[in-house]
Amino acid sequence: MRRYFILASFLLIVTLGSAGCDDNTNSDFTAPTEVTFDLADLAEILFARGYPIEVGDEEVVDFFPIPVRHLTVFDEDVLVLQFVGPNTAAAFASTISSDGTTVNGRVIDWPATPHFFLSGQVIVLYLGDDPQVIFAIQEIMGAQFAGGEVVLTVEESS
Repeated sequence: MRRYFILASFLLIVTLGSAGCDDNTNSDFTAPTEVTFDLADLAEILFARGYPIEVGDEEVVDFFPIPVRHLTVFDEDVLVLQFVGPNTAAAFASTISSDGTTVNGRVIDWPATPHFFLSGQVIVLYLGDDPQVIFAIQEIMGAQFAGGEVVLTVEESS
């Protein structure tokens, strides 16, 4: 119950904060084609699609130029970086190696497989291999631009 209260509060603040702005929602609940796609859009779309999410705290991580926001999706931690604009996000994305192991010239020993996604002014990093999480992010943000192999398998029942 607390999770939904926190999410509802976050969405209410975002909605009130964007009142009077142009409506960039998409009835299909996919990432808007406008370059203004941001953390609020991501959280709203995940929530609208019925994915279990929780918006967490911000954290300063020394190899990222801005604080990251933690989202919990299917009980997995997902890191979100919201840049001031899409050009800044794309410029930072260009510093990430194709396998996701080097960020801004620094080799990172991730605790799990990195998966980086980019849409608008947002970069999402998921460390793990849970197909539900990867599918949910891909469905909204498109294919990863860097990271390990993506395996989206459906378990067959015997």
